[in-house]
Amino acid sequence: MNSVRPNSRTSREAAVDIRQLRYAVRIGETGHLRKAAEAEFIAPSAMSLHVRRLEEELGVELFTRTPAGVTPTLAGQHFITEAATLLSDLDALGQGTRAVGSRRRELVIGFFGGAVNELTHTIFDGFVTGLPDHDLRFVELSLAEQFDGILHAEVDVALMCLPVDDERLSVVPLFDEPRFVAVSQRSALADADELTCADILDEEYAVPVTRVPGWWSSYWALDDVRGEPGRVGARVATVAEALAAVAYSRSVDTVPASTSRRFSSPGVTYRPLRDGGMTTTGLVSRAKNNDAVLARLSQIASTVVAEMIGAVPDARVAAAA
Repeated sequence: MNSVRPNSRTSREAAVDIRQLRYAVRIGETGHLRKAAEAEFIAPSAMSLHVRRLEEELGVELFTRTPAGVTPTLAGQHFITEAATLLSDLDALGQGTRAVGSRRRELVIGFFGGAVNELTHTIFDGFVTGLPDHDLRFVELSLAEQFDGILHAEVDVALMCLPVDDERLSVVPLFDEPRFVAVSQRSALADADELTCADILDEEYAVPVTRVPGWWSSYWALDDVRGEPGRVGARVATVAEALAAVAYSRSVDTVPASTSRRFSSPGVTYRPLRDGGMTTTGLVSRAKNNDAVLARLSQIASTVVAEMIGAVPDARVAAAA
């Protein structure tokens, strides 16, 4: 990095926000600016800008670039250690304050798309009756919000379509179901009764915005089957935007079978993806969270699925993670 011009403000006056603390710690953990940006779901250029502003506020250089990545300076090592402690203390402060401020604990439960579709009401009702001493709030998450909403503690737990490939997240798989393809009714693909991966590998895809982790986007765009990234027809942030891209931009998208029942849209038709394998829906929370209440939510959801899986066509109970 270029040299940092000393700031005229004293260190006591330096304005450092929580995001800058988190980003600096993440860079220290990964040793790489791009990997740190991916972990925080922001663009590398934005991460670099935040780091530069932080260094300017402090008046010291925190990181130097090397061929192997980004290396903390001595000042950077000190800052990262202290910032990690401070972030942990802030998290504990927030949890403690919420506990003192209310006798009833609020739980924020996020859900993406159709949540668990045919089982949504029964599972949500089970959460309410199973935790009578808690206030439950249900929040719909967009494609962009579903992962960072959990990581940044905006929701406590979320029901979403897997996969999840992040050690900071814990997953309880609930059920598996076949994969379908959403295609434009004007497309020749709509004439087939079912499709194969080979039929759609070269199509343009409705791909989530860049804030969504690459491993999640790649799975739904069949990058693992193709062996490389596919063509992007549109960047989307919600299910509605994805369906609009399919209907009017001739993009395609792969979805769980239940999405084909839950989200009908003019101009869009769904076809089974014969060799697309099974998709999984699960309950996701922050890792290393031994909260007994979250364990109770997992137990309730798993019990409902085991007892009522027959309500979801062609679905089966998922194997434990």
